[in-house]
Amino acid sequence: RGKPLLHQCSTTTGRPRCKRLGTVPSPAGQYPTAPRGLERQTHLVMVRPHQPPPDWLTELLGGVKSADGMFAVDCDQTIVHWNESAEEMLGREAGEVVGLPCHEILAGRDSQNVRFCRRDCPVAQNARRGRPTPDYDIIAERPEDPDIWVNVSILVLKPAANSRPYVLHTFRDVTERRRVEAL
Repeated sequence: RGKPLLHQCSTTTGRPRCKRLGTVPSPAGQYPTAPRGLERQTHLVMVRPHQPPPDWLTELLGGVKSADGMFAVDCDQTIVHWNESAEEMLGREAGEVVGLPCHEILAGRDSQNVRFCRRDCPVAQNARRGRPTPDYDIIAERPEDPDIWVNVSILVLKPAANSRPYVLHTFRDVTERRRVEAL
């Protein structure tokens, strides 16, 4: 359904950063090597081919316009939708993040600087179990600008009883509210 994607991931700043480089040109089973000079700073990783979201989800989310940032993930926590407001707030374009794990992009932390966004996070666990997730605040990373506080609300989208859920995250900037609360 798609060729494996090649991403260049860097951890030199202490924070993981991934950039999509394109599809893997080599035959399946052969892993690419890092370009000369990048071996110490970055590594190249292969990720599972991105599966496009089902038509019902594309139609639903394509028609939604919101000032809130919005992204949807599949059951593997892979981003399948990223709206324009998310692009503006977090400084990442949809083409850069669709197909990547949400926890690598948001890298959300709580007020104690503990990583909230991670593989198999509480949101993913609740979605699999059919439980609601209360809204929460996290510090979200931005590649070029200072990190911001966002308040996140969760909607679980499951069209049929036996289908796998998609999780819609909507978020808004609450940096100013958090600053005032800290006074």
